[in-house]
Amino acid sequence: MLTVSSFVASAQESRTETIVVNGNCGMCKNNIEKAAKSAGVT
Repeated sequence: MLTVSSFVASAQESRTETIVVNGNCGMCKNNIEKAAKSAGVT
């Protein structure tokens, strides 16, 4: 089980959201983390 936290910023409020992503292998976890940390992700 993988928990991903994201920070969402807008003009008037800032909030943190946590989602749970289920994967079958470590490779899935690595791909999801890499995509979340890539440029342009907010």
